[in-house]
Amino acid sequence: MRSGHRRPHVLVLDPSRTLRRICETGLPEQDFRVTSEANLLEALDHIDVLDLDAVVTQMDVDSDTGRELVALIREIFPGVAIIAFSDKGDSELARRAWMKTLEAGADVALPKPFSSDELVRAVRSGMALAASAFLEAARRSA
Repeated sequence: MRSGHRRPHVLVLDPSRTLRRICETGLPEQDFRVTSEANLLEALDHIDVLDLDAVVTQMDVDSDTGRELVALIREIFPGVAIIAFSDKGDSELARRAWMKTLEAGADVALPKPFSSDELVRAVRSGMALAASAFLEAARRSA
């Protein structure tokens, strides 16, 4: 790490320890800091809300919980990128759930399985989209 260089901070929320470990390995290799927790409540006890750039979280396409979680994350972290992933792939149910999740505020939808490179691209893309949306909202309110 370069002196004075701030590494982007990514929060990974997933009940699967295996998936959290994949993210904990792949993202730091590309100069990201990673905090991972099983759920949002645990994470809120361990992170500085002002020092967060992206949230990577599981989306359950079989219920509204993914959409609700994304909306809650967007409320708590308004300028932070949200990358939602699911293991339901390309089904019609998954496509409808992706649309609901994106409408709720996710920046990127990422189907599982995904590689470390795909995860890094999704996080970078989500961060660029979130920053652009945040700046546009600030311009409109000025």
